[in-house]
Order: sequence, then C-alpha cells, then structure tokens
Amino acid sequence: MGLGEPDLGEQALSKAAEVGITQQLGEVEQVNVDIRTDPLKLIQGKVDSVSVTGKGLVMKNSLRMEKLQVDTGAVAINPASAIFGKLELTRSAEADAYVTLTQEDVNQAFNSDYIRGKMQNLTINPEDEAIAIKVQNVEIRFLNEGKVHLKANVLMGETNEVNEVEAIVVPSIQRNGQQIVLEELSGTEGEASSQLTQMILQEIMTLADLQNFELSGMSLLLNDLEVRPGQMTLKATTVVEQIPQA
Repeated sequence: MGLGEPDLGEQALSKAAEVGITQQLGEVEQVNVDIRTDPLKLIQGKVDSVSVTGKGLVMKNSLRMEKLQVDTGAVAINPASAIFGKLELTRSAEADAYVTLTQEDVNQAFNSDYIRGKMQNLTINPEDEAIAIKVQNVEIRFLNEGKVHLKANVLMGETNEVNEVEAIVVPSIQRNGQQIVLEELSGTEGEASSQLTQMILQEIMTLADLQNFELSGMSLLLNDLEVRPGQMTLKATTVVEQIPQA
C-alpha cells in the first residue's frame, strides 16, 4: 500500500470515483475514496487497495445509510484508462463491506412517500372476509439481544377504524447471504393482527433487500448482522465488477 499522502495520480482516480458514487445517490453528506498505488504499478495496471467510506448516503428509494465502508485488496485495472483518470477494473475483485443503519434512518424510510405508497390500498382476509387497510405511522426500534420492536397504526375498512399492531422480531440471514428475514417472537393477538404483522414484515424485508444497498458495479453477499440499541450493522462480502466513475 502506498505510504503518506496520495500523489496526484491517486488523487485524480479517487476523485473520479467519489463523483461517480455521488451521482448514484439521492443525497450524500460525505463520500471519500482512497486509492493507493504508485506510478510504476499504475503503468502495469495494478492498484494496491481501494477504500470507500461514506456517511449519510441516501439511496434512490429513500433509505439512508449512516455509514458505509468498502475495502479491497489489490485490484487489476486498465492502465490506459488510468492515464485519463478512470479506474476501469479488468477483472472483478472481492472487498469487505460494512453498512450501519440507525433506527431513525429506517423509520424515515418507512414513512417516506416511496414506502407509504406501497402500504395503501392493501387487503387482509381474516375469517375469509376481505378488509381494506392502510398502514400508517410505522415505528421500528432496534433493541438489545438482536431484537427489533415493530409498531404501526392501521386504518381498517370503510370506517377507517384504527388498530395498533405490535411485534417483537429477530432478523437473520437466509438464502446464502442474499436476504434478511424477520422471525416474529411475539405480537398482538388475533388473526387480523397476525395478517397485518406479516404484511408489514414483508415490506420491511423488501426494504432490507441487499440490492437496495448496492452501488452500480458492486454486489453484496451478507455474512453477518448485528442489532444493538438504536442501530443495525450489516457485514458483507462485496464483489466489485467496476467502481462507479464520473
């Protein structure tokens, strides 16, 4: 890895990647890309490492990541493109990725127009009777012992009767690291409440789909997740086909 401050070549490549990543996001507080190599290795098409760190990254679906970190080892690049400030990988590379979500971020996403629009005009069928519902005011809290508390208000039927649904769930990894699923430990009793809870959990799992955290040219394979009061951290292996460029 290069030592000391990055040289002009490293700075140019890093800046192009920063702009490319920013262009994929709805909002961003901070993105830093640190590319380390040396002029001789650059001519040979070699980069020692690429590190991407970000704070307050809002994806196109309104989901905000408090922190993002992606670290690669050595990668092979096209030296001709590097001369013009472009980091073009000639073969895919693996990287370690860490994503931190706060419960405030998740709640804001769940009550955004994007998600709220998907939670209207739904139907449940307790006792074989179709009832129209609208889900409002979803609140999620990350607890200790890996647990998540879910609460939501649901307007039911033509009278918009308000029902409150609560549940304690535990997230886990399934489908070989491709999906986060939520297992209900306890919740509001009754068939209607059970159907409501499962419907809301399904929307949460859709929001937690790994593709929602992926940047163009990068795919994630989840290795671990950690829930603690106020936040959840995802640990993943990232296959990097290309690093976004300006």
